[in-house]
This record gives sequence, structure tokens and C-alpha cells, in this order.
Amino acid sequence: MFTKLFTKNLTKIPLMYVFFNKKLYDEQGKQNSCLLNLHPTLKDDKFIISEMNLIVDYIRDNYDMDKLI
Repeated sequence: MFTKLFTKNLTKIPLMYVFFNKKLYDEQGKQNSCLLNLHPTLKDDKFIISEMNLIVDYIRDNYDMDKLI
């Protein structure tokens, strides 16, 4: 199901995407409230993982998560 949804019927391939779990964010805080998923070719690149984690942390720290939903 997600394959067709995220690939626009297999015509476009996402390199990365982030899922935000509001329930976990409310219960446990920002740790583990987001799931970062990278393309298989990029998934082991430490630099990309580090930078994406910084971006996700920046968004959680600087934006109202209630307004993003």
C-alpha cells in the first residue's frame, strides 16, 4: 500500500520521509516520536542520518506540533 502511495504509482521514488507520531510525542516527549525512513541506497550513510536527525529535532523544537497535524 505505501509503495504505490509514496511512489506516485511507481513513477517517483522518495529518497526520505519522516512520520510524526503525535500520541508518542504527547506521552513520551520528542524522543522516538518520529520515524525517519531513507531510501535503501542512503540508509547506511552516517552523514545523511545525522543531518536528517538534526532537521527533525529542529522542527520539533521550533514549531508547534499541534499545528503541523
